[in-house]
Amino acid sequence: MVKSREIYPPEENTQESGSPAGMLERPFRALNDPEGDRVPDALPPIVDAHVHLFPDHIFSSVWKWFDRYGWPVRYRLTSQEIIQLIEKYENLWLDTTMALANYLPMEYFPKIAEMRTDRVMFGTDFPNLPYAWDRELRRLAGLNLADKIQAKVLGENAVEFYAIKRD
Repeated sequence: MVKSREIYPPEENTQESGSPAGMLERPFRALNDPEGDRVPDALPPIVDAHVHLFPDHIFSSVWKWFDRYGWPVRYRLTSQEIIQLIEKYENLWLDTTMALANYLPMEYFPKIAEMRTDRVMFGTDFPNLPYAWDRELRRLAGLNLADKIQAKVLGENAVEFYAIKRD
């Protein structure tokens, strides 16, 4: 396990601000800029294809880390709230990174077969994994999903999304 001292240098190597010598001031400030009601008309359709689900206590820890070392996270949503957004909006896609591995205990995780499987893409965050590269694939196979759902999640959705030409 990496201790925080190994990630961040001791105090004698920091500036008065607490930031490591030579690094940008931390944490970064929030901008608090106003939000629009929709995407500007001048832009083409937009898709956010990298939305994660974590247990709520992991989200809370991530937010605390960002508050201290990064920037204030503006949208602090639970996994259940994220799933509701993916169900509602055509431009949000869930990537399965760590969600299928049974590595993080999830308080809320819907059954894939009951989700909008046209908005779920397989993802791993490889090589930054704390478990075997194929763990999620084995777990996905064990869910006994319909072949059509497995095919969509494991590749067809990405092929369509990225307009990959297959020979």
